[in-house]
Amino acid sequence: MRKTKKKISIRNMAILAGVGIIGIAFAHWNASQMAKSPLEIFNPNDRCLFLKGEGDMQYLIERQERETNGYSESITLRRALEIFNEEQKCYPHRSEPLSEDEVVAAVSAGQDYGSASAFLAHRSDLLVIAQERRMPRGALFVSVADGIYSDRLLPGDVTIEGQRIYLFLGLDENPRKSVPLKNEQILLIRKKFSRLER
Repeated sequence: MRKTKKKISIRNMAILAGVGIIGIAFAHWNASQMAKSPLEIFNPNDRCLFLKGEGDMQYLIERQERETNGYSESITLRRALEIFNEEQKCYPHRSEPLSEDEVVAAVSAGQDYGSASAFLAHRSDLLVIAQERRMPRGALFVSVADGIYSDRLLPGDVTIEGQRIYLFLGLDENPRKSVPLKNEQILLIRKKFSRLER
């Protein structure tokens, strides 16, 4: 009987010790996570959770702010493209990642038909992108991709695979809300379509 009690006692002590070690490890991990920024806590493997409104709440709030008002401060073009290209992996049928050279070339090539107002209104911002390779405050890359379209040229619904990538400017002054953007805020960087189904 004593041996049985002794065995039970030793087993209970081992269990308690194991629970204690796990608790200490968890407390240490939790403290380390609290010290990190929301972007560091956000698991890269879960990068697409924002599509469902899930994931780290602080990250979602910061992302919504960025998507509405553009970048709150100037950042490098490289960093802006890292963020943009990483999120594009969450969508089907996206074309190849957008590069610094492509953006600088698109901006440096000058205005296209219909984009004169953007070059007149945001010349200083575009110079920053082309010369310093920096994204100005209030700027943002935005992708519009494939989907089902109706009432375009062809009758009925058509499914399009492809992508348009725009550079939005001045969102810090005229954000993406209920009021439509001005033409001078929109600059087409890439337009590529690959397939149509009817």
